[in-house]
Amino acid sequence: MLGLTATPDRADNGDIYKLCDYNIAYECDFRVEINNGWLVPFEYYGIYDDTDYSLIPWRSGKYDLEALENALVIEKRVDLVFKKYMEHRKKSTVGFCASVKHCEVMNQYFRKQGVKSEIIIGETPISKRQEIIGKFKEREVEVIFTVDIFNEGVDIPCIDTLLFLRPTLSYTIFIQQLGRGLRTFEGKDSVRVLDFVGNYKGAELRPLFLTGNYKKGKGVINTTDKEFLLPEGCSVEFNFKLIEYFEKFKRKSIRQEELVKLDYKNLMETLERVPTLMDTYTFGEIPVHMYIKTFKCFPQYRDRVVEIFQTSDVRAGREDEKWFNIFFEK
Repeated sequence: MLGLTATPDRADNGDIYKLCDYNIAYECDFRVEINNGWLVPFEYYGIYDDTDYSLIPWRSGKYDLEALENALVIEKRVDLVFKKYMEHRKKSTVGFCASVKHCEVMNQYFRKQGVKSEIIIGETPISKRQEIIGKFKEREVEVIFTVDIFNEGVDIPCIDTLLFLRPTLSYTIFIQQLGRGLRTFEGKDSVRVLDFVGNYKGAELRPLFLTGNYKKGKGVINTTDKEFLLPEGCSVEFNFKLIEYFEKFKRKSIRQEELVKLDYKNLMETLERVPTLMDTYTFGEIPVHMYIKTFKCFPQYRDRVVEIFQTSDVRAGREDEKWFNIFFEK
């Protein structure tokens, strides 16, 4: 059996790989596709959003929808979105909103400003959707606001501008939405992305998302890091406040990682063996939850320890080589 899919990593957590017994014959991500000219490059603008997401309740892995809606529909933010749209727009725009109410508010505001906009939501009849998309392709409609309807299974190659108007913590959803504008189309040389980024959970991963190396990434990176490599022809411009925000998270992550490494090394020296997770709980100075938060899982952390003790500068030290030998003997 041969399985083909454009969405192997799904928002509904469906295990597509299992259908083919996890045999992956070939993978092609958006980096490869852009580099080969199969998709168009992106021009990404990370726009600073001063909404204070820390005041919005976080429940069951997501923001409280009503509180999020109320924060996103205030006139100040809607006006910011409109001004940036007018500054950077091309011809055919799709805006991804947080909810139906958010869609409706954005649509009403844009229409008042003379922009030909429409909304497509789950309740929009099929015939109405087809009518709106038809007008959109003929450029009789300039903007379509939607929630999650366009994340999958939509082919509208003429889309050349994207508005990311909601917090997006999921890499899968981020790439699906970005992908709506990457399709090639006659006369289209790139897609322009306006992403309104605030202090919401996961915002610090935006630079890593844009590299396409999220699964291989080592955590928070900034636009000035050597790991920040974009596909050919792509460009990224973040507001300086966001660059400072990313750097803050990066430094925080590094400090915490170093503390955990030091604690683990001290335990190795004290116990004269490789500490278990229970050892870190019983004897460690650093709380176990810091190990888990920093390295996601304990086996992953131990893999990192292997990397540390395999480095030539560590092996060169007489005292450290003693613990290197203990580690690999055990």
